[in-house]
Amino acid sequence: MRVVHEAVTGEIAEDAVIYGTLEGPATVRAGVTVVLYGATAGPVYVERAARLVIYGANAGQVVNRGLVVVQGVDVGEITDVEEGESQREPRIRASTAE
Repeated sequence: MRVVHEAVTGEIAEDAVIYGTLEGPATVRAGVTVVLYGATAGPVYVERAARLVIYGANAGQVVNRGLVVVQGVDVGEITDVEEGESQREPRIRASTAE
């Protein structure tokens, strides 16, 4: 698995952990898993059998044919196409303090 500490754009053809920004246009190729600690910016395409796990923010447009999981803030747009599946688990929740 490749570890990257910078902004990434273009085609991602191998498993990667990204600390930074996934800038569009970017494509997560089929069979690849990307774990992003940061944010999306711009169009990101997730192919069939690909996985994108976001710990941070989805601030861009994601066209999803695989699996997208957002653990954080989702202020962008995720479009599930064909067999695409998205899961949103916000880390920021309403306060229970009185």
